[in-house]
Amino acid sequence: GSPWWSWVIASTFVGIVVGLFAKKLDIQEGDFGKGKIATFAISNIAAHLAAWIVVAPVLDILIGNKLGIAEDKGIAVSCSLKLPYPCTITDIDLCIILSNALDNAIHGCEKTAANPDKYIELLGHMQGDFLLLEIKNSYYGKAPLKKGIGLSNIKSIADKYNGAMSINTHKESFCLNVLLIIPQQEENISRQRY
Repeated sequence: GSPWWSWVIASTFVGIVVGLFAKKLDIQEGDFGKGKIATFAISNIAAHLAAWIVVAPVLDILIGNKLGIAEDKGIAVSCSLKLPYPCTITDIDLCIILSNALDNAIHGCEKTAANPDKYIELLGHMQGDFLLLEIKNSYYGKAPLKKGIGLSNIKSIADKYNGAMSINTHKESFCLNVLLIIPQQEENISRQRY
């Protein structure tokens, strides 16, 4: 199966926080008194709590739930989602994109009852200041595609991040691409004026 990338992100978060505290406390020099031990231990606990209570569960719950539903319906799933840390995309915006996209993909696969080769692929990675998301699923539609509320919601989020959304259908596949511009600096995207 695919790795749970939210676990990878959470582990990276812990490593960064612990590494920063280790550097600040100058652990490499060997001067590690009771005060530094206590500070280091507390920073470790705080980093783990933040990572495993806040960072990992949001995406695990959503992605795990949606892909679990797909698997229960006999749909083959694969997921490779690599998000940056820190990520200036809000949890709710990610949930809107992924929830609507995966719901649509599951629904599209269900319409292809005659074909046993149903699949959903979720891909996401950074390329410079761009987050590229691709949700692809089996598709056997002959009727013109109707854009509903889900795709409208995804388009609104793409617009919020000065990005784009595109849909491509090719023979037996449907592909939703979402591009979000995520500056890799401390500037918060929600503070930008439009």
